[in-house]
Amino acid sequence: MPINIETFSNAVGGNAFYKAATHPLAAGPARALVAKLKANGAVAIYDPHNLLAAFDAFYPLDGIEIAGVFVQDVSHIGRTFRNHAARPVTELGDCRCSAVLIADFDTARSAAYIRPLARDAELLSFDAMRLPDAMLSDKAR
Repeated sequence: MPINIETFSNAVGGNAFYKAATHPLAAGPARALVAKLKANGAVAIYDPHNLLAAFDAFYPLDGIEIAGVFVQDVSHIGRTFRNHAARPVTELGDCRCSAVLIADFDTARSAAYIRPLARDAELLSFDAMRLPDAMLSDKAR
């Protein structure tokens, strides 16, 4: 059965997310992140780089109460994930949630951008499963 993940895009080139998400050292922290999302109640998901579906292919997000899916790229507005149509990130402030998953790595900039919209919600991200810097072959990415 094929896994629906994007490994290359003519617009942006190679996508190595699947390598990062499936690395043996990332598996435990990724499962812990999913467990934390399940325990948090309503979770909003901010997917700035369209990585959410690939993450879900490896670490299913069923059982998570999704309060809404939000995107940065206007061409992704309306894209569906688990029966939720993606909305612009500017609408995140209208969402009632206890946590926001930023579906990305290196999220300091994204977190600063959405913090005012997320109010008191806990911000979680794929940074939780990031490999140690010493193991990264391209430290800039």
